[in-house]
Amino acid sequence: MPKLIYFITHPNVKIDPAVPVPQWPLSERGRERMEQGLRQPWVPTLTAIYSSTEQKAIDGAELLANLLGLGFTQLEALGENDRSATGFLPPDEFEQVANVFFAHPEQSVRGWETARAAQNRIVSAVEALVAADPTDGPIAIVSHGAVGTLLYCHLTGEPISRRWDQPPNAGGNYFAFTLEPRTAHFHWKAIDDFEEHLAALHEQGRQCAERGGQFEENPFLREGQDWQLLAWNRGFKERSIPNPSCSECHGTGVIILRSPEDPSPYDGAQIQCLCNNPERP
Repeated sequence: MPKLIYFITHPNVKIDPAVPVPQWPLSERGRERMEQGLRQPWVPTLTAIYSSTEQKAIDGAELLANLLGLGFTQLEALGENDRSATGFLPPDEFEQVANVFFAHPEQSVRGWETARAAQNRIVSAVEALVAADPTDGPIAIVSHGAVGTLLYCHLTGEPISRRWDQPPNAGGNYFAFTLEPRTAHFHWKAIDDFEEHLAALHEQGRQCAERGGQFEENPFLREGQDWQLLAWNRGFKERSIPNPSCSECHGTGVIILRSPEDPSPYDGAQIQCLCNNPERP
């Protein structure tokens, strides 16, 4: 079954020009946004968490891990593109240099790691950690915007371009992907922006229940969103085999919920296909 991976960028950071950039922590606003993101309906399905060794990514991974009662693994290769040659740059200057970084991926701009080298590094790191991951469920990687964009370009077969960069909201975005098949399920979405999806997921959940799935109360949602579909046919995970000829799941055993209006997978929420149910009539 394809392993679903969520790539999450750290949200807002506490900027201090006197402190090396990799040591910047999340700001109060960043921690608040990350905590809001813990309400995403796919968060409780995570079985493993990875982060870069930069403090802001560690802070985000720690919040996620504490909620789920999991540990997390820090990997240096998941770090942001190496900008140590310049260190902190004022925002306007940083944006100008970043534009050149993406526009000329084979060239080092002011001593920065090249975009091509950073892409090769993040792709290799992700492939290695996914291959070594011992869990059988979705995993999360808490990392950074530039390398996340470079990974997205690799997954979609797009040339390196800042066109695919995360939105200008100070970070705190995510996308979901698989390596086999190699595909990104959607472009960046803000980690703390999901309420517009609840109504559609509610309806999809009702349809799932009619087909044999189950609703489940979700304690991670707060007042006003007091339930959500976590989404699988419980009790059949260990003793059933997907049907390789199934026209709905195509042999994966999992159906990714989709919005009625949007053909892309809907936030990665999943149900186990009925072909995976040995008691199906």
